[in-house]
Amino acid sequence: MNIKKIKRFCNLLSIFSLVMLIIELIPNTNPIFTTFFWISMFAQLLLRSALFFKTE
Repeated sequence: MNIKKIKRFCNLLSIFSLVMLIIELIPNTNPIFTTFFWISMFAQLLLRSALFFKTE
């Protein structure tokens, strides 16, 4: 995969995480949004660390 595409996907994941965090802060929302938030944060961590080791 191209590094530029991975960076773009990481940016989209960060926007998705931010939206999930905002939805999570609304009272009486479904707890599935919390799960989506943590999954997207973990995916970002994995992708960004893979980018770091690929560029080193």
